[in-house]
Amino acid sequence: MGLKVEPVPFYLRGMVKMLSRRRKDQVVLNWFEDRLNYEKSPFWEFLRCLAMLLVLRCCFKRIHWVRHNFAGHDRWACRFRKILEWVLKHLATTRITHRPLHGYTYLPHPLYPVDCSLQNERDIRFLYFGAIKSYKGLEELLQHWDPAVPMHMVGSGDDALQKRLRKIIEERALTVDWRQSFIPDAELNQLLSRTQCVIIPHREASMIVSGAAYHALSCGAQLLVRQGSFATYLQGELGDAVSVFNNENLSQVLECFEYRAAEGARQQVAASFGDELLADGWRPLLEGGSKDQKKPPNSREVKRL
Repeated sequence: MGLKVEPVPFYLRGMVKMLSRRRKDQVVLNWFEDRLNYEKSPFWEFLRCLAMLLVLRCCFKRIHWVRHNFAGHDRWACRFRKILEWVLKHLATTRITHRPLHGYTYLPHPLYPVDCSLQNERDIRFLYFGAIKSYKGLEELLQHWDPAVPMHMVGSGDDALQKRLRKIIEERALTVDWRQSFIPDAELNQLLSRTQCVIIPHREASMIVSGAAYHALSCGAQLLVRQGSFATYLQGELGDAVSVFNNENLSQVLECFEYRAAEGARQQVAASFGDELLADGWRPLLEGGSKDQKKPPNSREVKRL
């Protein structure tokens, strides 16, 4: 696309240095509001985010904000997140989400740049991977999971929740192989290349999209997604590569599940979320912000945070 991409410095000296330079073309804020989730003191991070947005408004002509989810994963941070999202909505030139929502520009979620061998035997039928947190809906999933169907789990998180999940597994005599830890990306990719179906049990109210779903699709796995608008969107894009469940029909969905050939599945995924489609979506946004520039196309600058 002929765009020069640079990272945005998120520290005091870097911000001051940005103010001293000529005004840049445009900046992409990717999941900027999530910065509050990863700090011990969300209040100070909130103030720093506001200061950063003020600097960005002074330094860039266009701001493209990619929103992550409807709600944060930390209750304390959520108080400041709502304010930060309000500021972003009014400050951003373009508001973007990775599935169609009213008031936002839709751009597909990118696939993961992974090398998952198609030669691996798909010996894992159902897999959940990721952080163990309440919004993932794991308690509800295990309470309705068929004891006769094996499940693999990889991930760690909230200690109290993990104890409750262990109790459900024991009381219902579920066949769950749970590796209670996080694993390196290369090992996870190999695990996904052996998996037929990845479970996405997230609660609808907090989620726009799930990165785990696109990681799984990138490795040729199919999806088992809790009923809701995200499941409807995915099924509309990928058809029977996505199985949709609720508490009442879960056992039947598990019984009827069939895995398709990985090569065919990945071709369909690429048609909906491939690089060419992404480039076609981003091009009018990025080029539209540069129409007033007299520089040649290969000199436009885009910074990404």
